[in-house]
Amino acid sequence: VWIRHIIIAFVLLASINLLVIFAPSILGIFGLIGATSAPCLIFIFPAIFYIRIMPKDKEPMKSPPKILASLFACLGVLFMTMSLSFIIIDWVTKSSHSH
Repeated sequence: VWIRHIIIAFVLLASINLLVIFAPSILGIFGLIGATSAPCLIFIFPAIFYIRIMPKDKEPMKSPPKILASLFACLGVLFMTMSLSFIIIDWVTKSSHSH
């Protein structure tokens, strides 16, 4: 079990170090963190916690509240994907204009 945690921590630390080395400015890092954490906190985590916490015998997965929670989580993933793609496009276009 510990090996899994060590691998996840190593991957996170390595990706953060690469982000710090190759990011054009601190504004880009804050944008990236905001684009990932805001949809998670607002959309994805509440929906997933609701789905996980509600017992399946009380409320099956095909019940309307759980279906709406799943759609809410999907909407959060969509927002996060859009935000991250806009940030990456902005980084690429700024770097191509500077050359």
